[in-house]
Formats: sequence, structure tokens, C-alpha cells
Amino acid sequence: MQKYYGKGVYLENSKRIIFIYLNEVLKYNFARNQERKRRLFQKQRNDVQNVKKFNNQQKELQNKECKIIQG
Repeated sequence: MQKYYGKGVYLENSKRIIFIYLNEVLKYNFARNQERKRRLFQKQRNDVQNVKKFNNQQKELQNKECKIIQG
């Protein structure tokens, strides 16, 4: 069986081949969307972690400044 890419569907008077082709397209699109969602979720997690790190650094700086002023 030949492979089918893009819109070049090779017809052999068979609904089965069109179905197989569409099935492969759907699987590919589903996998691509899952990967896109995974990357977006990972980016959001990284953003949250970066904000937490920044806030912690700010707190540490404030604590150092307080110690310097008190000391």
C-alpha cells in the first residue's frame, strides 16, 4: 500500500483507502495538538516557577536589607 501525503489522495475506487488516509490525518493532528498542549502547559508551569523564584529572591533581598538596617 502506498503512503498518502497532503491532499494527494490516490483513489483506487475504494472507500477503505480514503478512510485509512483520513484516519492517519486525524491521528497526526491529534498527536500534534497533544504535543502543543503539553508544551503550553510546560511553559505555564515554568512561568509560575519563575515568578515564585523571583518573589523568593525579593523576600531574601528585603530580609538582608532589614538585617543591615537593624545591624
